[in-house]
Amino acid sequence: MKKVVLSIMFLGVVVAPVPSRAATQEIVQPDGSLHHQFGWSVAVEGNTLVIGDPDYIREDMPCVKERGAVEIYSRVDGVWQRSQFFRYIGDGSARTRLGYSVAIKGNTIIASTPGQDFVGGGTTVLGAGAISVYRRPSATAPFAFAGHAFAPTPIQNGDFSSIWPVATNGLYMAATGFPSRPGDVEVYSLANDAITHVSTIATSLPLIASLAITDQNVLVATSGNDLTPVAYALNGTQALTVDTSSLADTTSHQVSSLIASGNTIAYVRKSNTSTLQQLVLAKLGANGIQSTQLTTLPSIGQDRLAQKVAMKEGEGIVIDYSGLQSALLYVGGSYRNMGALPDIAISTVSWSLAFSGTDLFLGEDVDHNDPTQLCGRVGSVLVSRPLLGVRTALRMAPLAVLRN
Repeated sequence: MKKVVLSIMFLGVVVAPVPSRAATQEIVQPDGSLHHQFGWSVAVEGNTLVIGDPDYIREDMPCVKERGAVEIYSRVDGVWQRSQFFRYIGDGSARTRLGYSVAIKGNTIIASTPGQDFVGGGTTVLGAGAISVYRRPSATAPFAFAGHAFAPTPIQNGDFSSIWPVATNGLYMAATGFPSRPGDVEVYSLANDAITHVSTIATSLPLIASLAITDQNVLVATSGNDLTPVAYALNGTQALTVDTSSLADTTSHQVSSLIASGNTIAYVRKSNTSTLQQLVLAKLGANGIQSTQLTTLPSIGQDRLAQKVAMKEGEGIVIDYSGLQSALLYVGGSYRNMGALPDIAISTVSWSLAFSGTDLFLGEDVDHNDPTQLCGRVGSVLVSRPLLGVRTALRMAPLAVLRN
């Protein structure tokens, strides 16, 4: 398959139609499932998909939620099949909420577990919060639970890792601090199969809404609104400030999440005085911003704001809009309207978004109106392949719903 090289056109941006993003697969749970927010978080790399459900129900107490689970799927002959399931650890923690956010890089998966109790040295700290780490020795081996990473000083009901996403590049991982310190980031080394806390970064941000780590070990954080993203070069226990002043713009404010792939970050910002929205792409190195590219988003109706961004460096970017059930695909210097979501489920809101370069994943708040379903909605993940329309001009017909 020919690779599409990502490029930016500053003038004459094209809006080209592509086939509707009809689902090639809908990943849902069987009738009577204990899942309640399946698809709240999603992350993908290559042929491995990670789906989080922080509201997974306690097995012996129906409708007692917020226990949490993480499921791993593998792509086999073009179909995503469940390969592993990790539920909350039954150690007495009242509401672990495993899977509130998830991330994957290489052979490492991390998942926020903001209600996990800390137990150690004869001390128990209830609801301290942690990052759950899963590892595998090779790309073909199964994952195994590797341990919890707690904040250096656990706080009772601290809910560590509860504020927005966790991030990893396989060498480092990071999570935001406690709700009482929303601008702090805790950084851990994953070298030599160990999980070691290496630094606490007290950023200048009032709170952190997006967090990412590039392949060159640059941690990027943003609070959205009118503030410029901040970045730090990670080197052992050091976190050196990276100059991001070239991204500053007092005439606009960030409206979407920030995402990183490879060494590129992407987000959408909106003019303070008009409906104009721009996609911002920046390539980062340890010494600063290496290049910045901007392009104006075409309007897709009702002046809705871009909400979520998913990217695969060198392949393409997907921008999801709030309230429209619609998205834009940016690839090869052109915007392409992907149309409406497929009508194969009763969808009210999108929870999460991820893009592998070929497959697009959208976690949805779905209630299939199944009378056997415990405690209402269960959630699902829609899978589509938008680049097939770009590369082969073939319309993808909906396939059967897959029930695990």
